[in-house]
Amino acid sequence: MGKFAVAMMIIFSLMVIPNSIGQNPTPTAAIILDCDEDNVTISYFYDGNYDYSPNISDLNCNLENPTNYQEKVEINVTTGTEQIIAGYPTELLVNGQSSVDFSISFLIYESLLDEQNDDFPNVSVNALVTEIGGVPPLNTAESDVSNISLIVEQFFESNSLHAWSNGNDNFWSNFNDDDGDSTNQYSEENENGVIDIQQKYQMNQSLEKNLTVQVGSQIFGNFNILYNGDSDSTDNAGPCQPGQTPTDCDWLNITIYNDDKILHRHTEGPWPADQWNNIQFSFWADEENMLISSDGGLNLSLELTMKIKGDYQDGGFFGFPSGTPGEFRIMNGGYIEFPFNGFANLDSDGDGVDDDIDEFPDDSNETQDSDGDGVGDNSDEFPDDANETQDSDGDGVGDNADLFPNDANETDDDDGDGVGNNTDAFPQDGNETHDDDGDGVGNNTDAFPQDANETMDTDGDGVGDNTDPEPEDPSISSPTDIEVNVSDTSAYLISGAIVFLAIVIIFVRRKPPSNTDENYTQFAYQDSLFNED
Repeated sequence: MGKFAVAMMIIFSLMVIPNSIGQNPTPTAAIILDCDEDNVTISYFYDGNYDYSPNISDLNCNLENPTNYQEKVEINVTTGTEQIIAGYPTELLVNGQSSVDFSISFLIYESLLDEQNDDFPNVSVNALVTEIGGVPPLNTAESDVSNISLIVEQFFESNSLHAWSNGNDNFWSNFNDDDGDSTNQYSEENENGVIDIQQKYQMNQSLEKNLTVQVGSQIFGNFNILYNGDSDSTDNAGPCQPGQTPTDCDWLNITIYNDDKILHRHTEGPWPADQWNNIQFSFWADEENMLISSDGGLNLSLELTMKIKGDYQDGGFFGFPSGTPGEFRIMNGGYIEFPFNGFANLDSDGDGVDDDIDEFPDDSNETQDSDGDGVGDNSDEFPDDANETQDSDGDGVGDNADLFPNDANETDDDDGDGVGNNTDAFPQDGNETHDDDGDGVGNNTDAFPQDANETMDTDGDGVGDNTDPEPEDPSISSPTDIEVNVSDTSAYLISGAIVFLAIVIIFVRRKPPSNTDENYTQFAYQDSLFNED
């Protein structure tokens, strides 16, 4: 017995020891997630002249595996709204002591961008280790990057600015000429003359809602201009000084107005003639929020002024022309760029309710449609019933449900006979509507609709069954008819009885024959009753 136990212990130890020695323990999983800049930038033109086509930056992230084993990592991105759709790899393999880069792209619906910027949800990214060394980890290993902000840059690029020149009505230009010429030219062949350039461009904004440029926003300008001549050789040489108007200054001055108020002035110093100069400038909205809209708000315009002196000579009476007249060119595509940080309250119908929450933005009498039937609550007599909008007869039942929409006394007709339940004396009987005599039997069924004591005339003699002594005998319709009938019958019976009695008496009173034996007198008499000579 002891030897057997020892043998079993040896066998058991041989089975267990290799497993305990050869089996590798499951390693501890770990992962590190990092996303650069932690923000997503969305930029697009908020202008009716442009289709919604945003430029949305990708979010670039990195997964680092600090262990010595390959890990399978599950990626999950939370956007906080159905209006932001993220595209990303849902699963990645990361070798031990290695890292993997990946990008997250975003599709953002325009409806989300129609809201205030501070209402945008944040984006979060989660990385979770699901396998390490080919097996599920014993521990939970994950890493998060949260509060990824959406930085929205909404621009309005007015490249349809109309230009005009004071004192020279024959000059008109547009930044989007259709004649194929990429520039607009203004020149004047004055002998040694000075050309006063004064061009004013008015914003031709086409917006779907009012926009605000908030204090602290930066506004950009970008223009390409070329000139020929001397830009700094007149009596008023140099840039505009405080108190001077742009026409008093020689250098290129770009002034932005809101009506007559100067928002910003940029002066560009001289540059070599006959060369295009890309002029860029910016300024801050630092006084108050600016409103730009299709109707109202800022009335923006941009003015370019410059004085150019040419050296053109016509050559006199017999001479030849010489020199070059002054020339000014502006290239199509110049623009003013406004970054919008918010939306102003637009109320198209002036009813005091903003368009973005007004279900009837063009109807000042309506703002809401609680039941969603397309009729505003103010006009809808049943604002919480999508099946009803009107009650023509004012009985509290909508026209659609009211079988008598123009009769305030009726709404239903249960028996479908065309007479409303309230008027119908028999609302559940399609064959009856009235009971004139009030006997509970409808006029159509009642043989006597005006007599509450009668309803039927079985024998059709015109007398109701209740009054008719013989309701099934049309010959008798009253007690008098019965008395007359009885009298006639009695007379016949009495007359017949009298005749019969007379006959009997005659036979009885006849005498018996003389030769009849006295003992047989009775029989002879009886025989005589039945035997005549």
